[in-house]
Amino acid sequence: MAGRRKIYGSSSVPRYKAKMYDYLSRGGRIPMVLTMEVVDAMGEAWGSGFFSYKDDRDDAIAKAFEEKTDIPHIYGGLAKALLMRVMKLAKRKGMTYDEALESVVDENNLPDGDPVRSLLEEAVEKLKNTERERGSSGTKT
Repeated sequence: MAGRRKIYGSSSVPRYKAKMYDYLSRGGRIPMVLTMEVVDAMGEAWGSGFFSYKDDRDDAIAKAFEEKTDIPHIYGGLAKALLMRVMKLAKRKGMTYDEALESVVDENNLPDGDPVRSLLEEAVEKLKNTERERGSSGTKT
């Protein structure tokens, strides 16, 4: 049975806040005023961190498909998942994007010429270019 495809839109942050309010306020553990301050802060942090990460990933994959027109779009999901892994390694482990890419390629035994590897390499280049243009200093490139 297939799961629901997650779509993030204008109602995502309010739904997240409602879930966090429900969780934090159960049993009257925390007064409503304090709970709402915490929920608002959590919602802002979740929305700003998640959506910028997701947008960067999606833009890099879309640009990679523009360059690699011969690769079927069925490989997009795999490339997105592996690009998320590359981004996580770069951000949390302090690796460069190239080191993180090499690690992911080795972990998944992606040979030269593999369509997913080709998309991933192109997406990483696009991601590095985007960060250079932005002047980002979040990760080493």
